[in-house]
Amino acid sequence: MLWTSGAIHESAMIITTHSFPELKTELPIEKHGAIIYTHAVFKVFQEEVMAVDSCGVDDFEKEKHVRIIHVIDAETDRIFKVRLDLRSTDAVCECKLFERIGLLCRHIVWVYKGKGIGRIPSKLDSNGSVIEDSYMATSDNSYLCNVWSEFPQIVGVLKTLPAEHTEELASLLVEFRQKLCIEPLTKDQEMEMLLG
Repeated sequence: MLWTSGAIHESAMIITTHSFPELKTELPIEKHGAIIYTHAVFKVFQEEVMAVDSCGVDDFEKEKHVRIIHVIDAETDRIFKVRLDLRSTDAVCECKLFERIGLLCRHIVWVYKGKGIGRIPSKLDSNGSVIEDSYMATSDNSYLCNVWSEFPQIVGVLKTLPAEHTEELASLLVEFRQKLCIEPLTKDQEMEMLLG
């Protein structure tokens, strides 16, 4: 979307609710995500699916009905433990992407790929929120995910526009933050938020 004289120019980005997003992998879980998620949420999920190739196994542990897979993420040069319940196919990852924005991370998707799980667990609703689980997530996660997914699109468009549009967005964001009485994050807080 483009800002023109303070208004949103909607013809810049038109996404219909009836179109099916372009798939970028052969993974069944990507197709399932395209069916159950909104376009905005799916774009964020698709980035995680596409990043699966940067993952590999470092080690694993076995418990009765649980596998704990140590997944190497080459992009972050870190190892994340994914805990997979073999009975329910529910998985939890140390990166906590799901807890933060309500979407499966590349580490869980990588484990699902290896186990031949091609569907997002039914405990997630169409917005990626947990319906009933100990995560205690709410549908608020889906709103956050939608807001978060707008930023790359807006920044992508702003790169092609004059600088005053970027300045206008920055000004609006600062004004909104001040309205909520939120102090700016320190550099350490920003890094912690980015890295989980």
